Amino acid sequence: MKKIFLTLILMITVLYLRSQNVNNLLIPDEADQLVNPYTNDTKAPLRGARVYKKVCWTCHGDNGSGTGPQAAEIETKPANFKDPLVAGRSDGALFWWISNGGSDMQAFKDALTEDEIWDLVMYIRKVQND
Repeated sequence: MKKIFLTLILMITVLYLRSQNVNNLLIPDEADQLVNPYTNDTKAPLRGARVYKKVCWTCHGDNGSGTGPQAAEIETKPANFKDPLVAGRSDGALFWWISNGGSDMQAFKDALTEDEIWDLVMYIRKVQND
């Protein structure tokens, strides 16, 4: 009986964490030390919007809500940029997350340049403030 109970608790915990988009929970603390070189670049969000439309929009949707046309096909719900877990992350953590991916999100460090990833971070910040 005890083994069944522990198995049930483990299953509930796993399902809960998956529903909370554990990508946000697995970013290493060192990522917070990464410094965004584009915080004062007013054109970075515009460049980031172009990259976003090419590689992020299909999952994250028009307003970063995680409801893009392919979102329903993904096991782990794409992040909503306005979710406090996302909005509360440092720029470095977002850079790490985009670079390395997690759960069902692919890593973009080999597909995008570091500059493009930082531009995406700046675009995400713009969306969060709209």
